[in-house]
Amino acid sequence: MAYSSRELLARLIKCEAGGEGENGMKAVASVVMNRVNISYGEYLKTGQGDLRKVVFQPFQFTCTLTTLDGQVNPQTIYAS
Repeated sequence: MAYSSRELLARLIKCEAGGEGENGMKAVASVVMNRVNISYGEYLKTGQGDLRKVVFQPFQFTCTLTTLDGQVNPQTIYAS
């Protein structure tokens, strides 16, 4: 299922920091948006200003992985 950029960001924030309160969720959102909006360096090369590319860059966010250490990851952006 392909989520809109907004839905994808919301699911990532909830998955990565849902238990961390508002400040934790804001921190995750800030990290993602900083990587999307950066105008130089490694994240510009890999993310190219595209939220989807930033979120799914390998090994950046555990919630995008279907497995962790060979086990099924129970907490992913795909869980409802």
